[in-house]
Amino acid sequence: MRYLIDTNVCVKYLNGEPIALQRRLQATDLEDIAVCSTEIRPCSIAQQPTTTNH
Repeated sequence: MRYLIDTNVCVKYLNGEPIALQRRLQATDLEDIAVCSTEIRPCSIAQQPTTTNH
């Protein structure tokens, strides 16, 4: 089975909760887990420093 996970699931996994999610993802082959690219782009944009010209 393939899983398309969103950013909320990624955050929960990285925070170590819930345990059932941790176990499910760790038991799943990496090839069966996907993150939507539209979910990744806003995160990378938000991390870029803003510059202002004065």
